[in-house]
Amino acid sequence: MQNEFVYPKLLLFGEYSVLLNGSAISFPLKSFSAKFDFWDKSLENEQAFISNNNLIAFSTFLSNDKNLKSHISVDIFKDDLNNGMYLWSDIPIGYGIGSSGVLCASIYKKYKIERQNILDVNLISLKNMFVAMEAYFHGKSSGLDPLTSYLNTPVLMKNSDIYRVQTEVSGFENWALIDSNVERKTDSLVKLFLAKCEDSDYLKEIRINYIPQVEKIIDNINANLNKKQSDEETLQILRSISRMQYLYFDEMIPDNIKDIWQYGLDTGLYSLKLLGAGGGGFFLCYSNSWKKAANIFTDRGLKIESVKL
Repeated sequence: MQNEFVYPKLLLFGEYSVLLNGSAISFPLKSFSAKFDFWDKSLENEQAFISNNNLIAFSTFLSNDKNLKSHISVDIFKDDLNNGMYLWSDIPIGYGIGSSGVLCASIYKKYKIERQNILDVNLISLKNMFVAMEAYFHGKSSGLDPLTSYLNTPVLMKNSDIYRVQTEVSGFENWALIDSNVERKTDSLVKLFLAKCEDSDYLKEIRINYIPQVEKIIDNINANLNKKQSDEETLQILRSISRMQYLYFDEMIPDNIKDIWQYGLDTGLYSLKLLGAGGGGFFLCYSNSWKKAANIFTDRGLKIESVKL
């Protein structure tokens, strides 16, 4: 079985709202990659050693789940781990682009028992299997991260269904990743959001004000994937989402990002939004004037990564 590069995901819109059955749209992010490799245990390789040990622990989790074992050749996976296999990756962990999703997708891609054509796969069943796999890392998961990485195509979740988006993607030159220089844990942030949703007033605000804006911008973007993504209506919705995230997801925005986020809201020079769970890692930024906007981030020691879809 050949080792293939697997890419992380860029969840453009739908973070958190997808946990309340809202829509989400996600893309393979070609800025980073990962693949299985083998290492000579006689040579010092800290990344390989740590990865190999983490994979061994995960293989035990897979062994104890009868359903996952019916889909994945866990014994072959364990044999390869004993022979020094590890996951080479340049994907930063805890940065919101789905490092654990890439791991799950890589394992299933290489060790799946089913050999049917990828176009014939039941996406709901596949998503549910990835939900079970990612439970090891996050507790509650939408399954969208590994699904996007596995399919290597844009994925749309809408009305409790999943669609593989098969069209040319363009018009994302004005998007970038802002490195907050802060690592975070997804599971604790998801738990925080679900706890906040126990407050009926907060949940009402999310359902009535926030989710409809997310649904609308996803519809706009999906309808124009091969066109320029900067029509005025879409940008107005993006600014509204940025404003509401600053209000409703305050705990998910690190202190070193808050004033920059507010500056974007005040000036309209750019719009920031969460990427994944937030709390640290990368944040997504849209700007029509990157020559001006870039200075705001670099002056504060924040690195800008291009978005390659």
